[in-house]
Amino acid sequence: MSQLKESSSVHLSVQQRVEFEQGLVQLKARRNKMRASMMLSLLLGIMAVVALYFNQQLIYAFFEISPTLQQLHVRKMIILVI
Repeated sequence: MSQLKESSSVHLSVQQRVEFEQGLVQLKARRNKMRASMMLSLLLGIMAVVALYFNQQLIYAFFEISPTLQQLHVRKMIILVI
């Protein structure tokens, strides 16, 4: 009878080990998906900031800045001074 208890406890240990390894595989897959989505969103954010920096007219139209105020843009003034 003691052999039966030992074999059943060993069997549960193996089953638990298999479940644990399956859980680790799922966690690694989730981690990889999260990394990919993080990198994609970071890349999209950087591209948006760069696009807005180089497309000043879009910013001016969004905030309804008049053409006279657009001439006071600091970057253009620095180029004129140099």
